[in-house]
Amino acid sequence: MNLAFTSNSNRKYTASTRLGDRSGRLNMETFCVTPDVGRDLLEDYYGSGIWSNFGAGGLSAPDRVLGRKPLVIEEELNEWKTLPPGSYTLRVVSHRVDTPHSVSSGSIIGFVFVVSNPISFQVIAATPEWQARQLTLATSVLDRSHSTGVSVVLMEQAQHAARILRFLGSEAATRELARRFWPRIFEGDDWDFEAGLIASPHRQIAIQELNSAIEDPRRPVTHNLIETLALLEVQSIPEYKLPHYDASRKVEWEERRKAKVAAYDKIVTKLLQRTAAALDKKSGRARTITAETLSDKHPDFKEVPLWDPAAWWHEMTFTSKIALSSLTALFFLSGILGLQRLKQGRSAH
Repeated sequence: MNLAFTSNSNRKYTASTRLGDRSGRLNMETFCVTPDVGRDLLEDYYGSGIWSNFGAGGLSAPDRVLGRKPLVIEEELNEWKTLPPGSYTLRVVSHRVDTPHSVSSGSIIGFVFVVSNPISFQVIAATPEWQARQLTLATSVLDRSHSTGVSVVLMEQAQHAARILRFLGSEAATRELARRFWPRIFEGDDWDFEAGLIASPHRQIAIQELNSAIEDPRRPVTHNLIETLALLEVQSIPEYKLPHYDASRKVEWEERRKAKVAAYDKIVTKLLQRTAAALDKKSGRARTITAETLSDKHPDFKEVPLWDPAAWWHEMTFTSKIALSSLTALFFLSGILGLQRLKQGRSAH
């Protein structure tokens, strides 16, 4: 949806143009859906209690003075809520708008809460056939982005494909999210893969696939993989499901949170031990990245991985191989020309 902010008053209001922060979610809008059903797909992430807070900040653009020309902010309801099939009405409450010049007028300084006009829409149940077509489309784009190198257009297509996988919600999409949840030269936004795994309705499949990656010789084990798998596992244990924070029961809630954090840390330690045991099975880039993860996270791990140029070359995209080969040939040719000039210079003397 597009949120359009305008003002008939000259330079009276400004609006934030920020689209996100380091937490991955910017709480500048509230989405009021009628009937009030559905759930926040990322409640298990933001409401886990494992991390005490999510730091705000990050890249920011300056506020914009509002006028008759609309400031358009794009939002996706999928980021905030999943809805069952049915008919709905949506209003958005935003606190992007501020009154920076209110000091001189003597009025109260602060945010101005603005409410959108209502939007009516329908959610239609996805058929298995439609999900299969979307899966094929998304994976073909992601495969192409890895095999042919990166361009601006392909990067945008890959980001969109990653979001298709994230919100598709099928068993097959969950397997693809897990299979592709590791760093490549470019294969979409890692956050969409992580968020898709956390939000997947097929959690046990996500856990199974991420667990299998630890022993897979071709798969590097990253910090994100370990931490996401640990989160999914601890959130699957009923006793560690935290209730919503209640100030009147703060001590009890905090004790439960600490027990959950301890359980999460224990799972992380076990996963790192498994990763260390599986390292010898890995080679090339998979071994290098896994060893880096262990060096950062495992206190007893000391190995500095040897670079495997053959495996590294094998995992490069075709375009990258051509570019590297051309660059190598250019350096080689430059060296030959340099030697010839040096010989000519000596002959002249």
